[in-house]
Amino acid sequence: MKSLYKKIFIIIFVVILIIPITLICVEKITKKPVITSQLMGITQIVEFPKLTLDKYVKGNFQKYFENYWATSFPGRVYLIRIYNQLRYSFFSLNGSWRQQDSQQIIGKDGSIFHEFYITDALQYQYDYDFSKKENQQKCISYVENLEKIHEILEKNGKHLLFFITPSKAHFLYNEIPERYYYKKRELNHASIDAADFLTSQLSNTKINWYDSRNDIRKLNNEGIPVFYKTGIHMSRPADQQLTIKLLEHMNAISRGQYPQLKLDYLNNSMNPFWRDQDVYLLLNIFSGKKDKCYYQYSYSKLTSPTLNNKTILVQGGSFAESFTKDFIEQKLGDTCYRIFYKQMLYTNEAPDVLYFKKWSDLDMKELINKSDFILIEVNDAAINAYNNGFVEYLKLYLEKYYIN
Repeated sequence: MKSLYKKIFIIIFVVILIIPITLICVEKITKKPVITSQLMGITQIVEFPKLTLDKYVKGNFQKYFENYWATSFPGRVYLIRIYNQLRYSFFSLNGSWRQQDSQQIIGKDGSIFHEFYITDALQYQYDYDFSKKENQQKCISYVENLEKIHEILEKNGKHLLFFITPSKAHFLYNEIPERYYYKKRELNHASIDAADFLTSQLSNTKINWYDSRNDIRKLNNEGIPVFYKTGIHMSRPADQQLTIKLLEHMNAISRGQYPQLKLDYLNNSMNPFWRDQDVYLLLNIFSGKKDKCYYQYSYSKLTSPTLNNKTILVQGGSFAESFTKDFIEQKLGDTCYRIFYKQMLYTNEAPDVLYFKKWSDLDMKELINKSDFILIEVNDAAINAYNNGFVEYLKLYLEKYYIN
């Protein structure tokens, strides 16, 4: 019997070795991929190395072939998906064997989180606990910079709107994995939420600011999901509700210079709208828990702007992307600049995205001169990043070039 098991094991082992080699030979002969399925996310394409005697003797061919084989051998996609599926189904883990290699956290009932959202919601790390004096002072300085930006822009006929958006862990608090609650219980003092401390400071200023969390929570109470299990972004209805609210604030500040939108029919579908499932797809599994239905409103325009050539500059993250999408598609103004955190600058006037590493790489003179309205988004889970230094840099720039 042992001999039989040994033979079966050897056969399986040989088959595992032969199949990929056979498939790669077929691909080379037919010049067509045998397996067309691909993994979602950023992938590295490695070309098959050219074999020469010199490269083989020096060992260069073997090195390059190893890199090629590791990323390109036929069947790799399915092996990775099988591995990820086992981790997801039996252990509620993402596909990375090292937790720090991936931000995806599988919560209760299959909800997907990013870890720093959980850290902010539970405030068990120093940087997310605003009972700490150091964090409070940083936040106070942040608000002081916003005050100065508001003051300078108003004197130059421009406007600032600063707004706070919600994160998933605050809304689906009960679906956070239990292991994170243990970290919370280890605290021996009462913590303070970053957004609560920030709003307490904003309330004593003349800054135009808006905390969207309560309005978005009302939508959740109406039975329309604010966050889906399959993503970390707000749902389209939540995005669209917030777009309406921002336009109301912008019109109140600028005295009606922007169109007003109305939410019409609520569309529903078993298929996700836009990015409702993007994070789920990055799990690269065969099957997992999904939402039964996805939603999106249809828009209609109530009023036309008094001026058609308005330009806005938006700096922020997830919702900033959604707002600029609606701003452009619904033709709410002329030009829209969007700065995604501290990574890229997008404008509807140019097809290419500008990637940058430091704020001085941007042409701030053009951005400020052309913009009538500057909107700054901060997510309640990322307050301690202080817009990656954008607020401080903008304040210093305005003080240098815009104070008479």
